[in-house]
Amino acid sequence: MLAWLVLRPAGIVTLILGAITLPTPLPTGILLIGLGTALLIATSATVRIQVRRLRARFPRLDRALEGIEPRLVRWLAVPLRRTRPIRRRATRATE
Repeated sequence: MLAWLVLRPAGIVTLILGAITLPTPLPTGILLIGLGTALLIATSATVRIQVRRLRARFPRLDRALEGIEPRLVRWLAVPLRRTRPIRRRATRATE
């Protein structure tokens, strides 16, 4: 119940504020986007799946979110960490 009433709307508002402040010279936009994304990931399985797909497709976004993870409190960092894309090791083909 708390997720629907408080965390999801807070995540959406934070994400929008981050998008608005992104072009400013201060790095607050990236932090707000990371915080909003983490709030939405913590409350929605659908958002988790979509973020994992986006992180796999856009390495720059993945690096930005990895940079934000250590700055977040644990209950926000853990769900964000769980959306990391699975990286496959390059193995040599055996002949």
